Amino acid sequence: MTVLVEGDLQITLPNGATGRKFDDEKTHGLSHCMKAVDLIIELEDRILFVELKDPEHPASQPKDSQEFVNKFLAGQIDADLKTKYRSHGCSPSSPDAW
Repeated sequence: MTVLVEGDLQITLPNGATGRKFDDEKTHGLSHCMKAVDLIIELEDRILFVELKDPEHPASQPKDSQEFVNKFLAGQIDADLKTKYRSHGCSPSSPDAW
């Protein structure tokens, strides 16, 4: 089983799933065309781009935490993330894409 660590979180992936961190210079080589996400998890039938947020983190500001929760409940986070991970010039036909 694969265990991914992000900060003080540990995520154990189910058998058959693979994953990796994708948010630092060592692991993210596509900054010319794709913003970083915390994790990429590959399942048999899909690829998940995972962005972790902790509005209750001790270092977060109460105003920012509440703003995040409000945006999440209103469905605005989905739209933000959807556009964050759309391709900007990367495609399988591009030699540097993957």
